[in-house]
Amino acid sequence: MRVVAEFTTEPFQGEGEPPAHARRAWDVVQAAGLEGDFGPLGTEIAGEHEQVLDALREVMSVALDAGANRITMQLQRGNVTDPPADRSDRQFLAAVRPLVERIGARFVDVDEITDADVPLAWHGSVVAGIRFDDAVEATRSSGDDNTSGLTGILADVQREFSEPLVVLPRAEKQRAVRLLEEAGAFSYRKSVETIAAALGVSRFTVYNYLNRDRE
Repeated sequence: MRVVAEFTTEPFQGEGEPPAHARRAWDVVQAAGLEGDFGPLGTEIAGEHEQVLDALREVMSVALDAGANRITMQLQRGNVTDPPADRSDRQFLAAVRPLVERIGARFVDVDEITDADVPLAWHGSVVAGIRFDDAVEATRSSGDDNTSGLTGILADVQREFSEPLVVLPRAEKQRAVRLLEEAGAFSYRKSVETIAAALGVSRFTVYNYLNRDRE
C-alpha cells in the first residue's frame, strides 16, 4: 500500500538556513530513498507504507535530538496528486464539486459551455464547464469584499489550467501559487488557508511553494 506523509518540525526559523532539526529529518528521508519535497515549514514524502512508517519513526528520533520541540504529522493513502480512485465522470465531478462551490461557481453541461466558462477536462475529454454567476462577477469587480476578491483571483488562475487546481500535479500547483502571488491573492486575510483548500494541500505546503519561488 502506497502512502503520503507530511511532517513539520518546530520551532520554525525565519530568514536564513532551515533549522538543524528540519535538515536532519530530511537527511533521513533521503537516506531511505523516498520521494519527497523538502521545506523548512513542512516536508512531504511518499512511498510504500512500511518504508514511510520506518522513516517517520527515525525522523521523530533525529529531529528531537536536533532540537525540535514539536513534530506534527499527517498520513494518507495514495499519492497527493492522484485523481479520485473511481475514474467515472460522475465520481470525478462529485469529488471536485466542493471546490467549485467554494470558489463561488457551479457546473454546467458540456453542451451549455460558453466562452466565459472554464472547461473541465477528465482523461482528455471535457466533461463539464465551470461557470461563475453574474452576481459573483459583479462582486469581484467591486473589490470591496475580502472573500469575493480572493474568489475572483482563484477563478482567474483556474482558467489558466484545463483541470481543477486540486487535481493538478505538484509542478503545476507550484505554478498556480506563483500566479496567485503575482495577482495579489496573498494580501487577503486567511488567504493561505483558502488557497491550500483550493489546491488540496496543507498551508505548510503553500508556504513551501512560496519560499521556493523566492529563493
